[in-house]
Amino acid sequence: LVERRTNAEDRRRVEVHLLPKGEALLIRLAAVHRAELRALRGVFTVPNLE
Repeated sequence: LVERRTNAEDRRRVEVHLLPKGEALLIRLAAVHRAELRALRGVFTVPNLE
């Protein structure tokens, strides 16, 4: 789902990058989460829900 890469400028740093499978999963999870927030709209105030 993710890949760790050493930073080219500072080799002490490690960057984490989403792989295509991870990005696809994140898109699906975000859609499910938005649906859950819409369902809670009448119970809670949900800012910036589009």
